[in-house]
Amino acid sequence: MKDHVRDKLRAQYEEYRNEYDETSWKAEKATSACNEAKNEYDFHTQEASGAWGQSAPSNTEEKRAELRDKYRDKEAEMRDALYEKEMAKQRMEEAQKELEDYDQEVGY
Repeated sequence: MKDHVRDKLRAQYEEYRNEYDETSWKAEKATSACNEAKNEYDFHTQEASGAWGQSAPSNTEEKRAELRDKYRDKEAEMRDALYEKEMAKQRMEEAQKELEDYDQEVGY
């Protein structure tokens, strides 16, 4: 009976650990995409202000707005991914603690 309970706890921990690994990867990918979008927006903003000063052509302003929106979307995706990663980490840590507590209780 002890082995069955331990196997179940171990399987739960492994599931949460795999979920954490996956969400970590997604968070890294989302952070990278956010940084790329920010760099693109910053580059375009600097390029426009350096080339035309305050009187940038309207298509440049449209492009800036488009890039700003893209950056904001990527930033929101990154925040969501980081939140999911943190929740997965908490579940994994709780499952690990439960497994360790059980092992200690039954003398594994």
